[in-house]
Amino acid sequence: MKKYGYGHIYLYNPEQKDFYIDEGCNLIDSGVHSITKKTFWVFKYDDVQDAYNKWMSRSRKHKSKY
Repeated sequence: MKKYGYGHIYLYNPEQKDFYIDEGCNLIDSGVHSITKKTFWVFKYDDVQDAYNKWMSRSRKHKSKY
């Protein structure tokens, strides 16, 4: 896997990854962390800002798949 640096974010939460994809964000890559063995997904930072704001402001009381 290519190493991504500045301008990219790594997600380890599959629900958040699905939410970002549902919001129209483009998944760049995915992989498994070499030490923790956790799956991660890579997105461009600028591409996820609107989805991030929606993710952070979603109602905890709302019954949804997220």
